[in-house]
Amino acid sequence: MGSILSFYVDDCRVLADPFPPSSTATAAAGWEKQQETTTTSDEPERQKYCCCRRGQQSLPQNSRISQLASSLTNNYEAQREEDDSRNDALQRIQRSFRRFDWQHQNKTYHINYRVEPPTISTPSKPLLLVHGFGANLNHFRQNIPALQEAGYQVFAIDLIGFGASQKPTDVEYSIELFVQLLHDFVHEMNDRYTNNDRYSSYQDDTVPWMVAGNSIGGLCSLGLAKALPEQIQGVVLLNCATGMSAFRYTDVPLFVRPLLYVMQNVVLKGGVGEWFFEQFRSRDNVQRLLHKGGVYRNAGQVNPELLEILLGPSDDDNAAHVFCNVMGGDPGPRPEQYLTDISCPVLALWGDSDPWVPHHTARDWHALHTDFDLQVLPDTGHCPHDDRPELVHEAMIPWMQQVVQRYDPQKHAFVSGESGCSTAATNTAKENGDSDDDITSFLESAMEGISDMIYDEHQKQQQQQEEDDEEDETDTET
Repeated sequence: MGSILSFYVDDCRVLADPFPPSSTATAAAGWEKQQETTTTSDEPERQKYCCCRRGQQSLPQNSRISQLASSLTNNYEAQREEDDSRNDALQRIQRSFRRFDWQHQNKTYHINYRVEPPTISTPSKPLLLVHGFGANLNHFRQNIPALQEAGYQVFAIDLIGFGASQKPTDVEYSIELFVQLLHDFVHEMNDRYTNNDRYSSYQDDTVPWMVAGNSIGGLCSLGLAKALPEQIQGVVLLNCATGMSAFRYTDVPLFVRPLLYVMQNVVLKGGVGEWFFEQFRSRDNVQRLLHKGGVYRNAGQVNPELLEILLGPSDDDNAAHVFCNVMGGDPGPRPEQYLTDISCPVLALWGDSDPWVPHHTARDWHALHTDFDLQVLPDTGHCPHDDRPELVHEAMIPWMQQVVQRYDPQKHAFVSGESGCSTAATNTAKENGDSDDDITSFLESAMEGISDMIYDEHQKQQQQQEEDDEEDETDTET
């Protein structure tokens, strides 16, 4: 938008001069030339012209056009501040790193990933980080340096459909699809990075990996541990999701199921899916969801950089398709199904204030897996690794070191060690009530939020129509 807005009234039109922000002098010269060409007899009409510069206005008093110009100028300044903030964030964010050409069902998909070496001279240990829904590998920007310092060669991946990875419309998005991608990725990375002297104590194709994932990334990490039992050394769950989509019909009361049906099949997969996506992805909505929706408890972490990390990929082609198909898709396997089929140790780090997947979801998982440890993190939301990274590092890094010490690479097995729900987790855990109540409350809040969004959009359209009517009336009077 130009730095000068010139409104012409004599021909009942409102025009905007497209001067770039850097050409204020040129714009001013153009305005002066325009004034010179106006005859003296046009003096009354000239009073209706207005020239709006940043911080400068020349408008008739009590004029509807004056009010309109002032409104546009304020909107421009607000938009400029938001653009400046976004540009600052963009300068700090690198989206694309390396490319893995994934062969799947006779097609090739471009997958974005990042790999960083350890910063200490000890035998490297590969660690894979898997993001959650709507996020990408940059969500781990605060964790990668600490993990490098702990001696890990850190891999972070953008799941297909997310981040800078390809977003195809010819695949059926599912947990199984993501797990297959991770399975093939680990095999490829073994060939590219881990078959060297630093891993000489292991057989070429059985280098032990650690894997950590947030939300659906945690569920995918469990699936990977099942798919590669001899290669996955340990799993760290960061508020693990119970399915790819938010809820299952069998998990909610009968009277709530119509709400869930409307959410998945009308709002997401129906004709309003892309419209809903466009409304959902606004900066205000995302910021409100992150902070007030329980995703984050640490308000200082919800900053322009985080918003750009999450919102940047939403501008990509087919982003709306991926959003609607994942949110409205089949939930897939449960964590409990994977836990009974894996043998490696599992650490679950859970924010105590997560309304999406409350920590008591995992309170009985130690009964399904003999080497399971639950630790509840205080005053932490759904993304603990970014909300309270220091708490995650304090728990995660020592636990992984203990797992490495217990692992026998020749037998692909672990020596006995302590397991089960930790005392600290038990003492700090607070019961949030029955899971049905949590699901019902969340769905009701979600539907209320959608209703508010639709109402707000209707109000904006109505207000815009009123302004257009007033403008037409003013033009007619003129």
